[in-house]
Amino acid sequence: MNQGTTASPLRSFVERLRSTRHYIFNWKKKYDGLLLMEMRQLKLLEDENVTLRKLVEDISLNREIQQDVILQKI
Repeated sequence: MNQGTTASPLRSFVERLRSTRHYIFNWKKKYDGLLLMEMRQLKLLEDENVTLRKLVEDISLNREIQQDVILQKI
């Protein structure tokens, strides 16, 4: 009966370990061979990309709302 209580923390630990190993593998695949300056530049570009995507989403939503208002007036 006690196996259920000990298996759960162990299973949780193993899952976290797999997740960590997967994260490290992906990080290394993405950043391996880059210089520190290049990593910083990549991070800045990724942040800027997120900001631009949000702006495009907002503009698209505003345009959609305007289209709805125009159609309601007709």
